Amino acid sequence: MPFSPEERDGVLWLTLETPGASVNIFNSATAKQTLELMRQVDPGRVRAVVIRSAKATSFINGAGVLLVTYVKTPEDVAAESLPYREAYAAVRACPVPTVAAIQGSCWGCGLELALQCDHRIAADDHGTQFRLTEMSDYVEVPLFGSTRFLAPVVGMRKAIDLLLWDDRWGARRALEEGLIQEVAAPAMFPEAVEAFVRRVVRGDVPSQKTAPPRLGPDPLAVIAEARKKVESIPPLYHRTFGDTLDLLELAARGEVGEEHARRGLLATTASTTHPNAKAAYGMFHLRQTAATLAMWGAQAEEHAIALGGEGPGVLRFFEELRKRQPLAGVRVLAAPPADLIRAPVAHAPNSPGAHAPNSPGAHAPNSPGAHAPNSPGAHAPNSPGAHAPNPPGAHAPNPPGAHAPTLTILVGPNDARGAEDVEVSPPLFPPPDSGADSLCWPIPGGPFVELHAARGARSGLAHALQRAGFQVALSRGDAYGSHQLLGAALAALASMLLDGETPHTVDRALRELGLFRRAPALLSSLRPLGAYAAVALAGRAFGGQAPQGLAPALAQLEAPADFRAGRDAPGLIDEFLLWLLPVALDGSFQHPSFVDLAARELLDFPVARLSLCAHLTPDRVRRALEGVPARLPARARARAEAYAGAGKGFYR
Repeated sequence: MPFSPEERDGVLWLTLETPGASVNIFNSATAKQTLELMRQVDPGRVRAVVIRSAKATSFINGAGVLLVTYVKTPEDVAAESLPYREAYAAVRACPVPTVAAIQGSCWGCGLELALQCDHRIAADDHGTQFRLTEMSDYVEVPLFGSTRFLAPVVGMRKAIDLLLWDDRWGARRALEEGLIQEVAAPAMFPEAVEAFVRRVVRGDVPSQKTAPPRLGPDPLAVIAEARKKVESIPPLYHRTFGDTLDLLELAARGEVGEEHARRGLLATTASTTHPNAKAAYGMFHLRQTAATLAMWGAQAEEHAIALGGEGPGVLRFFEELRKRQPLAGVRVLAAPPADLIRAPVAHAPNSPGAHAPNSPGAHAPNSPGAHAPNSPGAHAPNSPGAHAPNPPGAHAPNPPGAHAPTLTILVGPNDARGAEDVEVSPPLFPPPDSGADSLCWPIPGGPFVELHAARGARSGLAHALQRAGFQVALSRGDAYGSHQLLGAALAALASMLLDGETPHTVDRALRELGLFRRAPALLSSLRPLGAYAAVALAGRAFGGQAPQGLAPALAQLEAPADFRAGRDAPGLIDEFLLWLLPVALDGSFQHPSFVDLAARELLDFPVARLSLCAHLTPDRVRRALEGVPARLPARARARAEAYAGAGKGFYR
């Protein structure tokens, strides 16, 4: 069974572990068992119930009721969701105090289950995150209580941020906003939960369910403000966002009972039966495909990532990894053990053969017993002091003319660890060395990284990065796929402006396509890379012959535009997509799912259209070519015509 129940000292401990899954899912078996367990709670014997996870990285990540796949009517939704709704109601009605002990991702219906509990305590680590995914990832109105019970706990404004605008809170932020009552260090989390539960049993901790509502001074005004904001988002999402705000308004007026449940069921039915939700569900599967391909063949044992070089790119990424500590299954070290540091090879950054895969000491990351030559046992992961952190840069710096700064990646199961040098690309230049593995973090601070695997897929590293919370795409060739995609998007927008379109019309087109984060947000995300990063990326996309006025054109896009002042121009949407098509077809990414992952994370390609590659069918490209302006580069037009003529899409 999903829950392992244990009754001890008057407390019923329910430990969840979804069999055969890397994360916990509240599926039908979990719902059925939850209902049975709640019915069996005897207040004469049990004084508290604790819900916790056996998976350190996941409290609950989602529900197993896939309404979007087959339901068509309110009756279908009501019938399929009934066991889940009954289970949640049973937790809320439990006759003794309930405690959610949260470690790992608490997403979607996981957060909604925690809201049914009297008390919430969380582990203070990077992996503990609170997020409501229904709107952002699935374009569905939440069904299991967040529209009723969230705003009274955190206030209407914060509830709207979580529900509509995809806010993501760590444990500290959740504590500050009142979502949880206590945080504890992950190493001491079990002991902290025990102590917290003892205080609950004594009656020393007030219930969050019965606390006075904290809606804020004027929740209806906050909702009205949100409705105005919804007008500016893509029309694809207006119905779902509007229905969610209607439900929040009911809660603000005190209606959280049967009428709220009835209207919530109707709203969920409307969203789950809409094509937008079905497309978004397809994108979920493409994410899973990309994650599987990126770590294909990786061992499940612990991996370590250590700083093995200096420079802005390395240090920035290293600091990000350190912020994500502690991570189950991944250790981030200040520097690798001294006897595993390889002497850097002095050569020009892009000289032929600089990182020849068969150079002495090179090996596959998971090869049994692989380690630095002539250092027997030096890499034993549990030897005293073997991984004692050293200050960044403690090892010998690269001599003049050495290759780009690297992270030394220690990968491999158990004692079979080996050091793999992986270059961390400077933010923009140079392009990857054709003989070296390299890592590109195209938008510093973002969740997406690209692993340029010249010597084959580095599945151990991809696995470690995924455990650290990154979305990982694999690429190869003479360019980073991320730079190609960003450059093509920027070049498309600049080309429109240079030919006389206004920023308002361009913004209107991107809104119609379905982008929440439009041109100003895209350019802002690139600002940490340098003042001329956008110009350089767009210039490459023009094929080395960037038009005059490129920089001023991009500068026009930095200021917020008013889509209401623009004209309807569906041809601009087609033009934008045709600029991206050659990157999807011929770019550096190793699989279409990596293209789709990058398009979603870097360009905000809308899940309501499924994905970039799935959207670009031969028929759609053929229709786009009929009305696209003459300014589309000849090479892009020719590639689109060839693709449309072949009649074969990306996923068939």
